[in-house]
Amino acid sequence: MWIKRVGAVSQSPRSKILTIPSSLYSHMSGYVFVVVVNGTPIYEHSVGTVNLPSDGPNSYQFVLHAALDMVEEHLWKTGTMNLKRIDAFQGQNISAYVTASNVVFLLMHERASEDSVGSFMHQVHEMYIKIMMNPFYTHGTVIASGPFDARVHQLMRNIT
Repeated sequence: MWIKRVGAVSQSPRSKILTIPSSLYSHMSGYVFVVVVNGTPIYEHSVGTVNLPSDGPNSYQFVLHAALDMVEEHLWKTGTMNLKRIDAFQGQNISAYVTASNVVFLLMHERASEDSVGSFMHQVHEMYIKIMMNPFYTHGTVIASGPFDARVHQLMRNIT
């Protein structure tokens, strides 16, 4: 499979605290956020339920993997970091953000505004920079940080 579940990598009790019953966010649409370095996912987080009428519960991984080609195409057209909406698949929009070091942030969402998605991407980029500045973190390895996870979760719930 293309994306390895980050939750399976980090078996800390803290990661279980972040699990929220679906009844609490049933009014929300689903969001999936992935950080990709050199074609390899290093972080994945989802909130709500992503409804893709495709094969299996992990079909969004294939959709996001296909969106990486669109990232390269849009990157050549625009010189900005926030590529905004780059693709859509069965009612799900895919927005992208590329850092100066070519780390790709992908967000799959149903109908979030470009402003809230842009703000989300910018804030996550700032947090990613802090992770990168940590001398104990090796670039390109899986991000397994409880505070990072909690903040991304909070930001994803605030996307409108």
